[in-house]
Amino acid sequence: MVIVFVVPSFFAKNTVATGLPNYIYRVSKSLQKLGHTPIVITAGGVDEAVRYDGIQVYRREIPACPLHGNEIVQYLHKSFFMNIVLGKELNCLCKKQRVDIIQFCNLYGLGILYKRKIPSVLRLSSYAPEYYKYSNTYSHRYIKTMGFIERLAGRGKHAIFAPSNVMASAYCRDTGRHVDVIETPYIIDTFGSDELYQKHLAGKKYFLFFGSLYAEKGIYVISRIVGRLLKEHSDFYFVFIGPLHKNDQTPLKEIYKNAGSCKDRIIYLKPLKHDSLYPIIRQADYVVLPSLMDNFPNACIEAMSFGRIVIGTDGTSFEQLITDGVNGFLSKPGDAESLYRKICEACALTAEQKSTMSEKAAQRIDLLKPDVVVKRLIQYYGKVLSDYRRKSDGVKQSEKNY
Repeated sequence: MVIVFVVPSFFAKNTVATGLPNYIYRVSKSLQKLGHTPIVITAGGVDEAVRYDGIQVYRREIPACPLHGNEIVQYLHKSFFMNIVLGKELNCLCKKQRVDIIQFCNLYGLGILYKRKIPSVLRLSSYAPEYYKYSNTYSHRYIKTMGFIERLAGRGKHAIFAPSNVMASAYCRDTGRHVDVIETPYIIDTFGSDELYQKHLAGKKYFLFFGSLYAEKGIYVISRIVGRLLKEHSDFYFVFIGPLHKNDQTPLKEIYKNAGSCKDRIIYLKPLKHDSLYPIIRQADYVVLPSLMDNFPNACIEAMSFGRIVIGTDGTSFEQLITDGVNGFLSKPGDAESLYRKICEACALTAEQKSTMSEKAAQRIDLLKPDVVVKRLIQYYGKVLSDYRRKSDGVKQSEKNY
């Protein structure tokens, strides 16, 4: 099969990968190994047709919004032009070669303008009203606008799926559309270099948070307990790795402030590529990821793949990966005391208990191997194609009888 992915972002030079590009890359490489042809159409700062590790990528520049300051206007401008520009590229591609199925990402409502007859599916990379329902980062009107556009993206698609039960249920509730759940495949794509680990962390015991440092990821929940936690565990450091939302230094300031006399045991590193990040994850004693909401979180998957014990949150998609007390721990989202208790519970494990839990964490991620998950995705595509052909044949037969 030839599968085209239409997404708002993909790997580019000198960029740190986020969840969506990681997903597209891993699925594409797995599809190639199984004899299929993935093609990526994406937005970017330049117009180019390149191959990224053997994957054909068409990147198209999106015009910048001339109006600054209004987040809703900027979002709508980007959504409109992304659909126009990427849609035009998709039409050109479909005229040049055979395409079996198209997978759109719901972000920015991709696929709203799609009218071709090639079967299409929508994958929920998130769903704004659910993902940001505890948001302190975006306004209610902005979240409502994103949700409206993302719901429009589902219209006309032959099938819709999400990686997490939480997002699938929310989108189904708000649209009335059936949403399937297909988990995200995972492969360790590099074993990396431990140069940064050796420079900053060698010989240290540490708690680790990695991901975007903004409210939705629970960074302020950590800030409320970080001082007490480091006093209680005087031989530990707390390491934070990731970007700040719009370069807002507030989360870091809160962390240093609340760490008090222990602030010298706070280590912050800017976003890292996997080859530098993975050795730091692999050596972490505990990974703390108290998201207020998530969508089958990549950070949790990456940490568990190395057998790390993750302290996540219940009801936020982490429970799809973690069974509390078995292969990790689940705290109540937004509850600093609950998070503190779960971290202390993790620290109280014996060496034998910790080893057993680590093994079970890694075993859960084994279920996300491409030969399991991507084969299911291919079967899903096959069913969509089969249903589409059956309906098309039925329409043709009806027209013939008429």
